[in-house]
Amino acid sequence: MPSLSDLQRQQLIELSKTDFENLHFIDENSLECAESLDLDNLDVLGLIRLNISGTRFEVLRATLLNQRYIYDKLLHDGIYRAAQQEYYFDRDPAIFKIVLWYCRYGELHVPHHYCGPLLERELALWGIQSVIEIQNCCVSHLMDTKSRLVSLKKFENFFKEEMESEPLLLPNSVELEEHLSKDLSKAH
Repeated sequence: MPSLSDLQRQQLIELSKTDFENLHFIDENSLECAESLDLDNLDVLGLIRLNISGTRFEVLRATLLNQRYIYDKLLHDGIYRAAQQEYYFDRDPAIFKIVLWYCRYGELHVPHHYCGPLLERELALWGIQSVIEIQNCCVSHLMDTKSRLVSLKKFENFFKEEMESEPLLLPNSVELEEHLSKDLSKAH
């Protein structure tokens, strides 16, 4: 069995550094079992390369398989680009980080700076039902956003009904000029 060259060994170490967020590591000692790896083939290491609207992710297959329906959705919805050996998605890369967190730890946490409906729509594209999966610590933000949207819709409907029942009558330009000239003459 051929041994790993120094360059191949360094490539594996560098690859493990890019996967730091996944908390899966390849250390110097584990390289002995990788003697016959084809380093040009990411699949040998169980990595899947994803391009989410221009942001690249290299993710362990095992991480994605923690949520099988997300993994299946990736394979089904992605556009595979053989030259780049990646799956392409026209989606929000920042929200995909939330999806990865969910795959890694099985908990859906959402930053409060996201618009609730946008977040729900994006997560649904990945097969995640945020209402069911979201953690208790993040529910209040999502519910507050929905409550505000309901209140806003009620206000809009009320205002629309008022406008339809009693339309706002604006004076024509002649009436407006006469009214303004009277006000100006009173001021002098």
